[in-house]
Amino acid sequence: MGIPDETEKRRVGMPLPGLPKRPNRTTRLSLELKYVSPKDCEITVKDLGFGEMYPSSGKVWKELVRWDETEERKQA
Repeated sequence: MGIPDETEKRRVGMPLPGLPKRPNRTTRLSLELKYVSPKDCEITVKDLGFGEMYPSSGKVWKELVRWDETEERKQA
């Protein structure tokens, strides 16, 4: 993810507790990034399952990432 008006890129990891164990390549996730301010990005991840074989768990995870010197992260 890049910060608007900046060229440096940063990688952000996000734990997904409770994500069901499924065979390789049978998990689909929806990822939504929404900037709520110039330095704060809200990340939402949703488990979409994998068709009728592996239905969605309905789980949703949210985090707020702050792009500043201290790079604070907090659960939304």
